[in-house]
Amino acid sequence: MTAFTVTISDGVLPPVKLVLTPAGTSFTQDTDKHLTLKLDLNSAPGVPPAWNGKIPLAAEVSISYEPGKLNAADLIKKADGSNEQLDLFLNDPVRNQMQPTAAEVINDESRNKVKVEFAEPLNAASLPGSAPAFSFKLDGIAAPVSAINVEMDPADPTGQTLIFTLDAANLPATGIPFKADDSAPTNITMNYSTGITGADIKELLPLQRSLGWLEHFDVKNQTSAFEPAAAAVGTDRNTVTVKFERTVDVIGQPELSLTWDNGATVYPVDMIGNGTTDQDTLVLALPNGIEIPENANVQLTYTPKAGDRIIDHLDPSRVLRPLGPVSGVNGDFPVSNVGIAITAPANGSTIQHITLPVQGTYRDAGTPVHDHVVVTVTGATYGPVNGTVTVLPNGEWTFTPDSYWRDDIYTVTRHREGRTRQNRG
Repeated sequence: MTAFTVTISDGVLPPVKLVLTPAGTSFTQDTDKHLTLKLDLNSAPGVPPAWNGKIPLAAEVSISYEPGKLNAADLIKKADGSNEQLDLFLNDPVRNQMQPTAAEVINDESRNKVKVEFAEPLNAASLPGSAPAFSFKLDGIAAPVSAINVEMDPADPTGQTLIFTLDAANLPATGIPFKADDSAPTNITMNYSTGITGADIKELLPLQRSLGWLEHFDVKNQTSAFEPAAAAVGTDRNTVTVKFERTVDVIGQPELSLTWDNGATVYPVDMIGNGTTDQDTLVLALPNGIEIPENANVQLTYTPKAGDRIIDHLDPSRVLRPLGPVSGVNGDFPVSNVGIAITAPANGSTIQHITLPVQGTYRDAGTPVHDHVVVTVTGATYGPVNGTVTVLPNGEWTFTPDSYWRDDIYTVTRHREGRTRQNRG
């Protein structure tokens, strides 16, 4: 054994040079031409603990044999009686298995796919029949989730990326769960079992390395998705303003739409200023000047796609969650549709009673709201009029002036959260 030296370089730590000893190496002759060396890396000096007693996948491995270190009786010779000895060789490369360089959950509408990247182009002909060798372990799901398909990523011209489709029958309805927070690196890992019939994913020539055994290979996942802080119909009733707690980036052309009338009609919307980055507010516009009815129950729908999404500007791993019917939650995601109306006196009318109050209603999507209403009354000649606003639980409100009305032309304005309407009389 002492004539053999194995050198291992994982590309991260300094190369490890192992001089083999009988205590740390077993030697097996499987056939006349096949010798197997089994290394005990747990007890070998200088082996990094991070290797867990195994030669890392994709590590560069070489072996040397120096017969000058052996007695004549210990030399390796041919078994054909010729007494021919194994010659000296130094740092001959040892073929190692490869491993992925990265893996990530694809954050599309199904969330049942994983993208896996490799350092070298793969042989597409080695993929058929390999899916059963893969499984994925997800936190909170007892049994591993199997892969039902594996294919080359059509979006990667280098041929170094695979797309795995997981068995949706063993996933939640919303697909692979988002990572709850950043306290753990991931909540999903990938396993690959070698030796399964038909499964032998390989690189193209000249390397042709096979994929090695994988156990708990980390798959990058998105942090728990966020949602808008609020959404409200604009004063022009043709736009909706969406507000976020933190600034967001718009990637590509996210699929957003509005619906009302119990979802009977879906209206795709355009994003004003598409391509926005580092903004906490998005403004969505309905096409062709369509206006949202004042008493309609409005829902915002967002369907994430792989290349078109909305992400947290400060933490791109956080993505906007699906909104609306695609979320699977009934009534998700409501858009505030507040209507504040002046019911009396009529616009342009002449009032006779010197203390007649101004009256109106305040409703959000047809439901009475007991909330804050601001009423401003201004006379063309005498200026602002002081008074008291009272809002009843049924959504009706009144403005009672502190003193009698003087002969003048008054403009009455009422608003809430930036929504303003005027009457003149």
